[in-house]
Amino acid sequence: MKFKFSEESIFVIKNWEIIQKLINAEGEIKKDFPKYFNELKKILQNKEWWNNNLKFELESDQQAYISIIDWKVKGVYVIWIGVEWFIPENLFGPTGNAICYLWVEDNEKITKIVSDLRSIFKNDDTYGEYIGTEEGYVIKKSLKKYEPDEIDDFINGAPLEEIATFIGEVYLKIKDYRIPQ
Repeated sequence: MKFKFSEESIFVIKNWEIIQKLINAEGEIKKDFPKYFNELKKILQNKEWWNNNLKFELESDQQAYISIIDWKVKGVYVIWIGVEWFIPENLFGPTGNAICYLWVEDNEKITKIVSDLRSIFKNDDTYGEYIGTEEGYVIKKSLKKYEPDEIDDFINGAPLEEIATFIGEVYLKIKDYRIPQ
């Protein structure tokens, strides 16, 4: 016979049972991940700085943010402090990143608000190096990637605590900021 399987195909054939288990396991983690991510709300609400003026929004299975009523314009939250792209590929894999952010919703005052907020953080030792350059992003900071030997930290909530720390520190710096009239 002239047909020749690739080295990769031969590997799959030899390890068929293991590969099927891996495929099923990947499906399970994709089901567990949104439930794990939803624990962020409880973690935030247990922080000493949390108060009833804060609004937690779970935008999707992979994005959440907080805002306050004073950051609302025409019924829309204009300033968001949160995280996006919180998916397994971005926390374990070599590509992509989950991102913590301070973001300004597109509106007629976006340029002024972004400028005001960037000026608060430009000399900040913790977040000054993460000042965003894309429109809308004031701060854009990648979350840590987890190696196989760090899985216990991940399982015990380390990335959720990292997000909560970011949200809390950023919120406390800008909590008195008011949208310009």
